[in-house]
Formats: sequence, structure tokens, C-alpha cells
Amino acid sequence: MRFLPSLLVAGVCTVMPSLNARDEDTPEFKLKNGISLCTNRGLDYLMYDAPLSEFLDVRNANLHAHNCYDWDSDGCTHSKDHYKGFQFHDACLRHDFGYRNCAKSELHCFDTKKKKYRKKIDKVFKADMKEECSHITKKRRRSKCKMLAWFYYRGARSFGRRDEIEFEYEKDTRNE
Repeated sequence: MRFLPSLLVAGVCTVMPSLNARDEDTPEFKLKNGISLCTNRGLDYLMYDAPLSEFLDVRNANLHAHNCYDWDSDGCTHSKDHYKGFQFHDACLRHDFGYRNCAKSELHCFDTKKKKYRKKIDKVFKADMKEECSHITKKRRRSKCKMLAWFYYRGARSFGRRDEIEFEYEKDTRNE
């Protein structure tokens, strides 16, 4: 009987360190370039620098696994995700990710003094849509796609998170 508790303690001591090492090395905790996922640097990378395909891989792998980010999305909000065969849904996913998580991070993207973050998120949105258009082989159709991408971008610049910003402004003016 004495042998069993000793064996159990020895087994736990040898297994526990390997579990911790494995958790740190899994792709769920590190991005492809070695940046830790749940950090401001990881957020910055996913929002601005990661190729859209890598963002989607991380999103699909971590949708419910980590509470460090808000993965919710309403697609392209009041516009169609797939309009006349142009697929902007994936670009809208990252755009929503940027807006939702930037507001919760230390970056405070919607602070009126730091509008550059929102503008940067919107520029990535436009670049993601243009990348989608670049895969279209017919020149005329590609031009239409880029024009539509520009309209989606202008909509985001004009109306994106407008309600939240106005609400914050109203809240601030009531406190004065």
C-alpha cells in the first residue's frame, strides 16, 4: 500500500512539468511568428500585420478557446457579406475583431485623441478587400470589385462604431 501513494506522487511530479511545457508551445498560445496570442503585441499583430489567411486560421482555431479576445462578428453589418459574387465576409470578420478588441485593450482605439487606431483598422479592412479583388482574373470585374471595396471602406470610415463613439461623447458631456 505504501508503494501506491509514492508511485502516484512520482507520476504527478513527472507529468505536471511536461503539461506546462506543452501548453506554452502549442499554436493556440503562440502565433506563427512566436508572438504570444493573448498580449497587446499579439492583438496588434492580428489586427494590422498578419495576412488575412493567418488571422482566419487563428480565429478558427481559437474561436471559443480563449477569452482574451472578442471573436464575435456581425459580418459586414448593414452591407452584404457577399455582394454580386464579391466575397468580403473574411475582411469584415477581421474588421469587427479590430473594433471589438481595440476598444477593450490598453490601446483605447476609440478615444478621440487616438483616432489613428480606428483609421488603421479601417485601412487594413480596405487592404483585405483589395486582396480579395486581386484574385479576380477579369480586369473589368476586378475593377468593379475594387470600387465596391472602396464603398465598403468609406462606409466603415463614415459609420463604423459611430454609435459607440457618440455614446461615449454624450456620457462625457453629462459628467461635466
